[in-house]
Amino acid sequence: MFLDADDVEAIAQRVAELLGPSAETGELVEARQLAAILRVRVGFVYAHKVELGGVPLGDGPRPRWRFDPEVARRALAARNQMPPAPRRPAADARAVARRRSTAALPPGVKLLEGRKHGDRLRA
Repeated sequence: MFLDADDVEAIAQRVAELLGPSAETGELVEARQLAAILRVRVGFVYAHKVELGGVPLGDGPRPRWRFDPEVARRALAARNQMPPAPRRPAADARAVARRRSTAALPPGVKLLEGRKHGDRLRA
């Protein structure tokens, strides 16, 4: 089988159509644009920038990030298919209060007693 230049061009055009507009144009979008496309918050995009295929522009301490929407969509779909991470049980409120009340104070420091609800200030 032999493919001429027209056949190769037709195949390339069809592949570009199947991959979507970002693959066709090669354009990268900003985090705010990606957040709108994925319907997530901008903070989520920045928190998962590497996972979403982000590309840093520049090598300074705070480079601007650009994203390929199709890569990000695939990453988000794969992320949503993963089982959720197990959550740690919430700390018992009494244990938290105990830790606060038993905190070590420097020698000679006394705690001030607060007013109770309903007490009036005396002049």
